[in-house]
Amino acid sequence: MFKYKVKPPRPVHCDFITPEYTFLDHIAEQKWETCRGIGSSFGYNQFEGADDYQRADDLIRLLADVVSKNGNLLLNVGPRADGSIHPLQVAALEGLGAWLQANGEAIYGTRPWKRFNEPEAGEAVVRYTSKPGAIYAILAKMPANRILNLPSNVPAGIITLLETGENLRVNRLDQNLQITIPQRVAENTIPVIKIAPPAAG
Repeated sequence: MFKYKVKPPRPVHCDFITPEYTFLDHIAEQKWETCRGIGSSFGYNQFEGADDYQRADDLIRLLADVVSKNGNLLLNVGPRADGSIHPLQVAALEGLGAWLQANGEAIYGTRPWKRFNEPEAGEAVVRYTSKPGAIYAILAKMPANRILNLPSNVPAGIITLLETGENLRVNRLDQNLQITIPQRVAENTIPVIKIAPPAAG
């Protein structure tokens, strides 16, 4: 997959840039939008198989990555000649929709945080989004030991699992936050941790 290594030039007459099948490696100052199909083609391609289609978890990670960098995702669905949608495309969309139903607060109405990822998270992969009163850490890849390490410049507060609202166990080690992901959260899922300011009083 291609990506811009440097900030692309902004054309004079545009609202935002729209790269196809690519993404940025930084938070863009100007709003942008990436577009792609669920497969390698914008239209239905009978020669594309299961390996050519994005799965639901692929789309969730892509969406989180794009939004964390101040972008929008425009996802194309290619209908077949009779107007029907390939079952694998339907499954990908339904999976993305189910995740958004549970975790959409971390996507809708959010803005990038001061950085899009967490370099100090070790083997875990984190994408940040934010809105007034909350920071969201989307775990695109969970740590094997289920302990997410966040540095001290991530503000400590009320730390919950977004989908359920349950408080998560948090320890401090050398000023870092160690957040334990419950065992019941499947390893291959993409949970969201919500970090809100501590309660007043």
